Amino acid sequence: MLKLLVLSLLSIILVACQTNSLPKIITSSTDLTSAIGYSSVALVYYDHNSVGENHLKPYCTGVWIDQFHILTALHCVKVMQQITFHNLTAENTHLPSLSQLHLHYVLWNEVAGVEQEPLAWHLTNVIAWDEAHDLALLLGPWQGAGWHSWASLGKHSPSLGSPITVLGMTHGYYWTFLQGWVSAYRGKIPGAEGIGFLQAQVPAHFGNSGGGAFNSAGELVGLADFILDIPDQTVFIDLASLKQFLHHSLPASF
Repeated sequence: MLKLLVLSLLSIILVACQTNSLPKIITSSTDLTSAIGYSSVALVYYDHNSVGENHLKPYCTGVWIDQFHILTALHCVKVMQQITFHNLTAENTHLPSLSQLHLHYVLWNEVAGVEQEPLAWHLTNVIAWDEAHDLALLLGPWQGAGWHSWASLGKHSPSLGSPITVLGMTHGYYWTFLQGWVSAYRGKIPGAEGIGFLQAQVPAHFGNSGGGAFNSAGELVGLADFILDIPDQTVFIDLASLKQFLHHSLPASF
């Protein structure tokens, strides 16, 4: 169940997740791909098909920002809130609160290919969120989560024209890498005025929401939020907003 959230007529939300930090030096595209992959998660839900089988389907993306916490877009969490509500019995008439939700995620090395069933999945819950900036922080399990790394925040925002790499569950397929470049910075977008956004020439689609935008050093510089009604233009929550949210949510670490 993929949900479209329209921000005016011009924008569409992108919905279709032993530890080490990222390598300090990225020397090849292979290094960059691995670094981004191991610091990302696929947010998944159980899809019931016509013959009664259950399959884990990816609908959004997330980024590890330390050993235990995953950063994603809040609208991804709200999609799972709706899915959970629709799966409840008729006696339950209220949406579950965000803090009561249990989300499923899959790690980079737990899916063999874009059409393969995950080898394992894990539970996480929401511990902080920011409605204005469409951000949510998830707490992963302390044990049994498998091997993953985590992203380092960029030291500064990328300049116009600089390259970025994006990983997401594009159109509900696991692990699609996209590359492009920074095309604009926006302080005002219809439906989301007053929030800092990074706009990039990246052909993102539903399922990329919550996925990171990484610079050539493998640093996290944005988080995929929605697409504009302009060919291949994707809008990301900018680095300053990410830092502000993390400093407020995890002051001891950020």
